[in-house]
Amino acid sequence: MGILDKITEKTKEAVKKSSEMAGDIVEKGKDMVEKTKLEAEIKKKKDEIGDLVYKAYASGQVPDESAIRALVNEIKKIEIQIHEMMQD
Repeated sequence: MGILDKITEKTKEAVKKSSEMAGDIVEKGKDMVEKTKLEAEIKKKKDEIGDLVYKAYASGQVPDESAIRALVNEIKKIEIQIHEMMQD
């Protein structure tokens, strides 16, 4: 194998590795965007819980426990999604 062939081979290897690394970076970026969206969804649901509790107490009533429980369960599902996504 001549020197030019060796240079060509090394260049191809470097390009391939760079391409793979770029793909990994893009995937990690997508995962981070998705994680941020899911975290925003969790925050929204926590705000909903706070709103339910505040409105109930402000009107002298007891908060709707079933509605709160449903929101908590939704939050738990999203947390599991985030955890599973970060395991990959």
